[in-house]
Amino acid sequence: MSGQEEPPSARAMAQPGDESPAQMGVRSGPLGRPDSDERASHDLATEACAALYRAYRAARFYPANHPVAVESLDALSQTFARTLDEIGSLKLTVMPEAFLFGDQAVFGGDGIRDNIAELMFRDGIRSLTFHRGIEHEEVSEFVWTLVRAQEIGREEQDLATILWDCDFAHLDYSVTDPLLEGDDWEGKGQVLERFRADLLDKAAHPEHIDLGTPTATGPGEAGSLDDPANSIIMQEFSSEAISGQLENEPDVLFEFLEVLTEVLVTGSTDEEVGSASKAISDVLSSYLDWGEFGSLTLAVRRLQSISETTPARSTEITGILDGLASPDALRKSIFELDGKLAERRPQLEELLYLLRHAAYPSLVELLAEAGGKTSRKCILNVCTMGEGVPLPLVTAKMNDPRWYVVRNMVFMLGALGDPEAGSHLEGALDHPDERVRREAVRSLSGLGGPRANYLITSSLTDPAPSVRILAARALARLGQPDAAAAILTQITSKDFPGRDDTEVEVFFEALGEVADDRALPFLQDLWGGKTFLRSKPMAIRLGALKAMGRMATPEAMDILARASRAGDEELRRQARRSLLEAERRAANR
Repeated sequence: MSGQEEPPSARAMAQPGDESPAQMGVRSGPLGRPDSDERASHDLATEACAALYRAYRAARFYPANHPVAVESLDALSQTFARTLDEIGSLKLTVMPEAFLFGDQAVFGGDGIRDNIAELMFRDGIRSLTFHRGIEHEEVSEFVWTLVRAQEIGREEQDLATILWDCDFAHLDYSVTDPLLEGDDWEGKGQVLERFRADLLDKAAHPEHIDLGTPTATGPGEAGSLDDPANSIIMQEFSSEAISGQLENEPDVLFEFLEVLTEVLVTGSTDEEVGSASKAISDVLSSYLDWGEFGSLTLAVRRLQSISETTPARSTEITGILDGLASPDALRKSIFELDGKLAERRPQLEELLYLLRHAAYPSLVELLAEAGGKTSRKCILNVCTMGEGVPLPLVTAKMNDPRWYVVRNMVFMLGALGDPEAGSHLEGALDHPDERVRREAVRSLSGLGGPRANYLITSSLTDPAPSVRILAARALARLGQPDAAAAILTQITSKDFPGRDDTEVEVFFEALGEVADDRALPFLQDLWGGKTFLRSKPMAIRLGALKAMGRMATPEAMDILARASRAGDEELRRQARRSLLEAERRAANR
């Protein structure tokens, strides 16, 4: 602590209901008081935000095991459970200094200390949604995530990145990248108007929009597609009629698309084919803009089938589908998966996989921009189906100056599972941003193999503790015996006693998963504090006992049995717990 702020008193922090929203600086939203039927939900949201703020303040000023921090987190977990049981989910809009529930402020205000809304807004978080079923561990981890984000420099790690690493099961959030904040989609909203204008130019009968099925007869005969009086693409409808039909009878639009496709196949002039192609592109763009992915998928399948059976029209159809798969065409639909289109992700994935050969370059580009979990998952699912995205499309962006672009590409390389990706991931281990290096360790652990294991082992000496921790956990999960010597080298290094207790614990747990009895002499000296190791910190002595519990060999259990009679009570308790763990593991082998 800097000394500029006094920590909250234990008495104040231990009373979850002792602060009113007004005392916390909560102000009425722009619409004034909520209506009576909304007030209960509004009050629950206010109470939940107040509990979150108190828990955050407690976590900032007290150690994790301090009664004030523990009680505040327990109170927050209980408040969330009560709130979510009542309202199902709690969605908070993040403003620069406040949280909004609907249109009403439920937390924040000028001058509030450690304003968590300001912290989140600064790092691009624009909304939070807590879902029913959130557990105490998730609630606690979320609060400590906020504390971590407050205490580190933004150039080191931002809140959005930390939340992404945590991957909460019952918490969703939306992120706005400052580089993309100016995109507003106003131009995309004009697609329908352009489509209507095209129909207007090609119209003939304003009475109805009953398109029916065209009958192809001889050229120039009545009822033929060449007859201007009956040609679908020459009909003229009023703007009002078109609007009403499109809104109230969506199947009519699909029927019209069928007719346009027929014109595309049977058209006898370049002008007719070109006009049909343009109209088809506009209809497909409108479907995409509206999120009608099911109808769009049917249309794409039809066009692909025609391209195979009618080679003379493959060029036009390729152009239509290439336009539909461009980054500008797909961006809005993919990114809206992190919002109102979340439930349509499977439909969009099916569509994108149909378009994959044309869409792969666009998807790789959009992955570099994607800020939400659902949009990233959609892109990654499509790019890793079947043979997957061509590796050169991904590796071409590995030298991008933006760290988050490289991180997303590293994530993609890991998801592809291609052994050739290992050489590109090796370069990512030297990236200046530790977030990229962390992702490289994760991806390498998924690839497996001797070279990947070697590279993960080399990351045990990374300058960033977070990378070293990930590397140790990966080696423990992979169970590589060769890693034991490298982990033990770190444990017995001069700087290891000064490392954070979390890192110390992770390294000993990893050693216990991969070591054999050759490590026991070192571990026995470490826990006992003998000879030159007498001054080892308690965290290291306890860690050695934990490692032997995971090894679960007869020799390790003999040492733990002796340690359970040690003079220090804390060492005795840990030795007994480790002995029980060793017996359980031995019984399950």
